[in-house]
Amino acid sequence: MIKYLIWDLDGTLFDTYPAFTDAFLEALNDFQYSADPEWVLSLTKVNFSHCASVLASHFHLTEEEVENAFWRHYLAMPLETQVLMPGAKDLCEYIVGLGGMNVIVTHRDRPSTIDLLGTHGVEALFADFIAGDDGYPMKPDPGGVEVIIERNRIDKEQALLVGDRDMDIEAGLASGVRTCLFGLRGGPSSADYLVDDLNKLRDMIREENRL
Repeated sequence: MIKYLIWDLDGTLFDTYPAFTDAFLEALNDFQYSADPEWVLSLTKVNFSHCASVLASHFHLTEEEVENAFWRHYLAMPLETQVLMPGAKDLCEYIVGLGGMNVIVTHRDRPSTIDLLGTHGVEALFADFIAGDDGYPMKPDPGGVEVIIERNRIDKEQALLVGDRDMDIEAGLASGVRTCLFGLRGGPSSADYLVDDLNKLRDMIREENRL
């Protein structure tokens, strides 16, 4: 039975990559540079730091310059436009209805995580989260995942980690829980589940829980 979901946030629970991409493009524009949006999007999907580092190197800027400009533009973007992924709320509500628990392990900082959850009115669906500024190693290191499992007494046999990147899957596997890769980017994966729709994942979990 699956009663516990360990969620990644950006690109999994919330469709935030378009906003990240736009903020990086506007940051480059501050320095009179432009870039292919699809290339920048691909960089953001690795992680924020990777994107800032590659852009800084490519355009002969410092990472600090890129990051400061990014945050200036990103923080001006309304969180209302960074929507929940289709099916995310229903799946979280299903898990809570089972008497289970949703938790989050994200690289996003704590204040903006709280703001994003609150803006969309779903903070009550999550029992706990670990953020990027909480001091734990970043994924694929399993440290954050292991901490949230331990402090919430999550049964690993009934847990599933859901993320959209290989680093999420690696962190889950190293922590001894089953994993689901969301997004189906086309490459091979060692995840237990591969889905491109969270409604499909909900149905798969329901089916397993009936067995």
